[in-house]
Amino acid sequence: MFRRQHFTELPSLSERLHRKAARLRVQAEKLPHGVEREKLVRMARQAETANEWLSSPASRLRDEPEAAKTGMGTG
Repeated sequence: MFRRQHFTELPSLSERLHRKAARLRVQAEKLPHGVEREKLVRMARQAETANEWLSSPASRLRDEPEAAKTGMGTG
């Protein structure tokens, strides 16, 4: 008999980046000031920047067909 595979829905990339940034900031707050703490804060900022980039209008343009970007092929 054929069994159907069930997939669990994964959170979006944006949600995963948001959670990662929050988790890194919590970890950083627990550490004393120093190199390790700054490393975690930097990683959190990178995740936040990536999330902002993904949600920016410019990132949506890259998903559109080339004709839609240039205005060609209409009419």
